Amino acid sequence: MLGGEEVALITAMLRDGLQGVWVPQAKVRYFIPWSRQKTHYLRRYFHGQGFFSARSVKPSEAVRLFGYPRWLIRAAVLERVRLAKDLNKDNHISGMATFLF
Repeated sequence: MLGGEEVALITAMLRDGLQGVWVPQAKVRYFIPWSRQKTHYLRRYFHGQGFFSARSVKPSEAVRLFGYPRWLIRAAVLERVRLAKDLNKDNHISGMATFLF
């Protein structure tokens, strides 16, 4: 599992002319298995997301820091901040934010 497959699917559907519809009154019930709430899974998932994103972006002449495009470093930092905030919302996994950093 690399992650990003759902993004690739939706992008392909839009590229083929399909349209999405927002249904604000729609109810969605998520089931997330305990195994997907573990640090090991989260690391693999976000590694896959990063791999997918890196392969999806066209190379540019972006300013580089430490050999990486500046926009990529910014995106990684913002994602870590968002993840830390999300993890701190749930008491049972709040310690994971400290572990990930």
